[in-house]
Amino acid sequence: QELADAQIVFQIAAGDGDTGFRLGLRPGLSLKATEHISFVTKVGFLGYSDSYNGTSDFAGVNFDTENISIGFHYNF
Repeated sequence: QELADAQIVFQIAAGDGDTGFRLGLRPGLSLKATEHISFVTKVGFLGYSDSYNGTSDFAGVNFDTENISIGFHYNF
């Protein structure tokens, strides 16, 4: 069973004289393999980023390779 999945993101970066934050959504999919295991992928970023990790300010949608994640969830 495939489900739409999204992650609400609020991250703060500080270090090396550079600080910033980003706030937004990461859309994705979740595939339930068994009763307890789901494979998850998230692609892109939709939101606002203020000098996060040395990047310039950004507002909108970003689908570069920096914003791809693949993993799994174990459900108890």
